[in-house]
Amino acid sequence: MSKQELSKEQQEIFEKRGFKNQNLWGTAFILIALIIIGTNFACRFRDSHRYDDYECTRGTVVSSSSYSIPRTHTHRGRYRYKKMYLIEVEYYADDRDRPYIYSHADDDYIFMRRGTKVKVFYDEDDPHDSHIARKDFLTGLYLPAETNYYAALYIAVFPVVIGLYLIRDYKKARKLALAGKLKPPPKEIAQPKVWINDK
Repeated sequence: MSKQELSKEQQEIFEKRGFKNQNLWGTAFILIALIIIGTNFACRFRDSHRYDDYECTRGTVVSSSSYSIPRTHTHRGRYRYKKMYLIEVEYYADDRDRPYIYSHADDDYIFMRRGTKVKVFYDEDDPHDSHIARKDFLTGLYLPAETNYYAALYIAVFPVVIGLYLIRDYKKARKLALAGKLKPPPKEIAQPKVWINDK
């Protein structure tokens, strides 16, 4: 079924109401969101190989605590605080009987409670040199635990919503224009003439 075209008069009103390129703007916002999401997933696959040169073992969170640190200073002389989470992960290196402890604080450890299982990557020559990774439920990859990969996805929601709204509004306006129900801008509506008698 071919797309119904607007008449010249309908197209003129449609453009004067500002809908001419609104669908293109909506598409552009959605493309921006797709670029953000694509870049985010590319970073996930890249970072999943960050510790390929390290040995790998399993570890368990044996301690988890939180504390607050001042982040920014307000104009009233007060601080805004940022919550940090300190975790300790116990792991065993190959051919070594004693356990090692990975200790680190970050605001992205909020969901890492005592008993949580993680992967630990360590240097074979120096097992104290270690990093932890947790499984990403979107890709199934093990990613560095101290990096928040979801912030970009939250940001991408906004251009998606804006883009869908613009496209939906464009289609609605076009439908009204085809039905002859789209009114011209207020300044284009003919005003009744008022005759003033100077006598």
